[in-house]
Amino acid sequence: MINKLLTVLGMVICFGVSASHAAIFDFEVRLGGLAYYDPDLDITWLADATSNGNSGNWISQTNSIENTLNVAGITGWRLPTAGSTPLSCPGDGCLSNEMGYMFHDREINSGDMYVFNSIQADWYYSSSAVGNDVWLFNLLTGEQQLLGKNTPASQFLAFTWAVHDGDVEAVIATPLPAAVWMFGSAVVGFFGFRRRKKALAHL
Repeated sequence: MINKLLTVLGMVICFGVSASHAAIFDFEVRLGGLAYYDPDLDITWLADATSNGNSGNWISQTNSIENTLNVAGITGWRLPTAGSTPLSCPGDGCLSNEMGYMFHDREINSGDMYVFNSIQADWYYSSSAVGNDVWLFNLLTGEQQLLGKNTPASQFLAFTWAVHDGDVEAVIATPLPAAVWMFGSAVVGFFGFRRRKKALAHL
């Protein structure tokens, strides 16, 4: 009887752990673990959630990520989107809010980073601007708030987490295998030989 109870208890615990991470198991490793592709949002998240630090302001951070961030030869990174209300998408269905989706649907946050690292229990810049302000997202509480784009670091520090549209491995040119090149060279050589043979036959 005790063995049966332990078995049931173990199944319940395993089910609970599996259920809590069911939504995050389909992240796909990219760039040797430097990034992870999310097929639901069709974006790639940088594995390091603080790779760009937290200095400057929103404008300088945006320029830095968009124009200079290079990860394993991949450029074109940006800040993730956020919502339009202080408590944006508190439940499921945050597809239009990439940070909200990561926090609420994927359950990735400063307390449960899963495959990511350095997620801070603090505010993060988003790319979602409203006039002269921009939305911040808190990866400890899931809350949002507006902040001036020009607010200097001395008054407010927010971290940055870079994302890339689509699957970053799709933008990497995959070289053809050597066997394909050899086969192609052989075909070209064969037809060249035939042309030369025909030309000599007409002499």
